[in-house]
Amino acid sequence: MHSARDYLIAEYTADRADETVQLRRRRMISSAVSLGLSLVISLVFYLWRREQFEQNWEPWVLVGVATALSLLRLLFWLVAWRRAVADRARVGVGPALVIGRFGVELHGVRLDWPRVERMLIGPGRLGAGPEVVVRGQGTAPLSVGLEHLDVRPAALESATRIYSGGQRSLDLSRLDD
Repeated sequence: MHSARDYLIAEYTADRADETVQLRRRRMISSAVSLGLSLVISLVFYLWRREQFEQNWEPWVLVGVATALSLLRLLFWLVAWRRAVADRARVGVGPALVIGRFGVELHGVRLDWPRVERMLIGPGRLGAGPEVVVRGQGTAPLSVGLEHLDVRPAALESATRIYSGGQRSLDLSRLDD
């Protein structure tokens, strides 16, 4: 975070996104190992109690449920990991959000204070954290992941109030949801 008399610069930081990618990758690998162990144990159980498998359907249900649960867990973490990788790709380099006496700049789009309709912390995409959203007149809503910034929400709120001369504020109510 850089600040001067006339602006606050929130820089991109990829630390949280990198941690999320690594965590979800580890859980995906753990799920794959769990699925492999379930299959090996099921095979051993089948070979050990072959007669019961051939005569009854109950052992197949046990093996099927255990394997299906392991497979679903693997698929869940695979999707979560892919989403985390995609979220990490959204993290840029350099200034992400600039708030100053001139207004707000996000993703290279500069809005002066009269054109800023609303600033809020909104819900993020599925599997991602909250986002800072700026709605301006004549532009599509602009957003950046809060976890991708090196600034805390309170600092953004204070800068918004100060630099807008009290005309605007950052709505933090969605952080409680």
